Amino acid sequence: MKKTPLNPEDVLAVLDEYLRDDVWPPAPNFETAPEEWDIADQRLTVLRNDQQWVVIIEIIAVTGGSIFGRQIYLYSNCLQEKYYCIYDKTFFELFTAEEYEACASRHHIRLSIEGRMVELFPTDDEYEQLGFHFPKEGYYAEKGLLPPWLLLRYLCWKLNHPFFASEKELRERIRRYARESALADELRLFFQTNLWEHPRLNKGQTAADTASFRILAEMIASGDASLWARQDASRFNSCWQYWERFEGE
Repeated sequence: MKKTPLNPEDVLAVLDEYLRDDVWPPAPNFETAPEEWDIADQRLTVLRNDQQWVVIIEIIAVTGGSIFGRQIYLYSNCLQEKYYCIYDKTFFELFTAEEYEACASRHHIRLSIEGRMVELFPTDDEYEQLGFHFPKEGYYAEKGLLPPWLLLRYLCWKLNHPFFASEKELRERIRRYARESALADELRLFFQTNLWEHPRLNKGQTAADTASFRILAEMIASGDASLWARQDASRFNSCWQYWERFEGE
């Protein structure tokens, strides 16, 4: 295995210090019940070379029940600060009841997403496949609407995860905060995944408490992405579909 100036302890120390809910802005925190959070999609990306690294977590989520967008978290040893949280992009907004009811019927979605009209006709079979749990009472139930968190989750699934940043966009974010602008082009896209074991920050866990981030630190230091396979995938909890699995732990 090729030796590099990086070591996993230093990588994990940065993640442990800043992937927390007592920093500001707090790190993303994946809860156990799908109805508790408005997160619809997530991705973890690593760019590295033999001396420098950046870990990026993208969260696709609903803010305030009306703003549908992307948040980006950056952790690194080569940016001006070790941690950045960016509200990166809004894809569409539904502020009024009239707007929402016109766009988000349970079986007919019609939205303008970044200027492109999207029209979909969801089926009950699709909802069953996804494991959606609809509210049984209240506004969304009475109007036959998809609640915001389910609307965004359906779009992410049906449109094949369309809201993540491109590699070019990720490099632009790195360039914005890098100590040297050339860094954004020098780092290699090393690893990406939608599924990992995220520390349950509400239970006091840190990155070092999870196999995924311990192994990720080894991968970054060694340059060996095959190490990712050395973990129990049943512990992955980043996707909202998995949260109920850990309820009560």
